[in-house]
Amino acid sequence: MKNIKGIAVVTDGSLKRMAVTFDVVEGDGTISRTNQRINRVVTDPDVLEAVKSCEAYAQKIIDEQE
Repeated sequence: MKNIKGIAVVTDGSLKRMAVTFDVVEGDGTISRTNQRINRVVTDPDVLEAVKSCEAYAQKIIDEQE
């Protein structure tokens, strides 16, 4: 099983890039590989909309701060 530990989305020029960190967990519960990383440019329109929604929520949170 691959267990996601973290997801980050960054703007790279006009593109959105997603970085995922994960561990590989074996059937007996042992972790065979830790902190594996993979990066992809987001091209799926539905995922881009979800990213836009998350960014709008993040903006709302910081706008509410004094």
